[in-house]
Amino acid sequence: MKYSIQTISKVLGIPPSTLRYYDKEGLLPFVEKTSAGVRQFKDADIEWLLTIECLKQCGMKISDIAKYISLCEKGNSTINERYLMLQNLERNINEQIKFLKNSKKRIDFKLWFYQKLVETDGNFMAETNESYSFRNDAVDYIEKLHKIAENKNKAE
Repeated sequence: MKYSIQTISKVLGIPPSTLRYYDKEGLLPFVEKTSAGVRQFKDADIEWLLTIECLKQCGMKISDIAKYISLCEKGNSTINERYLMLQNLERNINEQIKFLKNSKKRIDFKLWFYQKLVETDGNFMAETNESYSFRNDAVDYIEKLHKIAENKNKAE
């Protein structure tokens, strides 16, 4: 079956303007066009579109996605290069996950703290929370800053 850009847009939740942009940037070389230039998506194109969205949501640049697709089109001779691209992406994703987990701890702490303030009409004072404290994180950064300042002073 063949589908219009509007149908694909509705089903996948990707605006038509984004699909047109992807085409303009070379991300949709697999999409057929009629003699009038109208895009006709096939069932097989759905997996490509989902892959593009996945790569984009994981932080890959559009130009790198285009390169990845180009490499895929070239076949097995580019497997190693594609593999390395995805390894780098995975490394970046893992860094993002670590950052988000730390951010979640901070938000959870703030929620806990504000809940205590609400429960005590603002009369709650807390130095730490058993599960998390900003001060624990700050100590590491303060130590690093002090070392930098010490080294700078020694160099002068």
